[in-house]
Amino acid sequence: MSSQFTLANLSPELLSELKHFEERIRADANQNIVLIAYSEETAAKKK
Repeated sequence: MSSQFTLANLSPELLSELKHFEERIRADANQNIVLIAYSEETAAKKK
């Protein structure tokens, strides 16, 4: 079964949480970290 990934459709609240988490990871790691949310869509789900 093949999978495809598209950007996740997040609510503004979840997007805000993700951004805050990203900022915390950047500070802790002292690196420019970028978090990306994807949603998996399998071939079976497309039918």
